[in-house]
Amino acid sequence: MYYETNAYCGTYYWSNNTLNNTIFDRRIYYPIAIPRIRAHTGSVFPVSIVCTLDFGYEKVLPSGMVANEYYFVVTKPFKGEIRAPATVCLKPFCNACRVFDKGIIVTTSDNT
Repeated sequence: MYYETNAYCGTYYWSNNTLNNTIFDRRIYYPIAIPRIRAHTGSVFPVSIVCTLDFGYEKVLPSGMVANEYYFVVTKPFKGEIRAPATVCLKPFCNACRVFDKGIIVTTSDNT
C-alpha cells in the first residue's frame, strides 16, 4: 500500500524546553495529509506550512503504520472542525487510489 504525499512539503514547529533552555525543531517532511481547520467559535493559529504541488508516493509495508503529529494554538473557548484528507493507493502512479477524509469536532471551554 502507498500513500500519496506532497513531496516537498515542510511543517515547522518550534518549542522551547524550559528545563534546559533548548529549542526543538519538529519538522514533518512527507505529510500524509495537511489538516484543515474550520473555526466555528474562537480562533486558530496554525503552524507554518511550506509546500509545492509536486507529489510523491511513500510505501507502507504490511502491518506497517505511518503517522504525523500537528500542534495548533487556539483561543478559549474554541469550537471547530479538523479534517485531514489522505490519499491511499495500491501502487504508485495508478488510478486505484482512494481518498479517506474524516473530520472531528474539537471543543474547549474557558476551564480546559
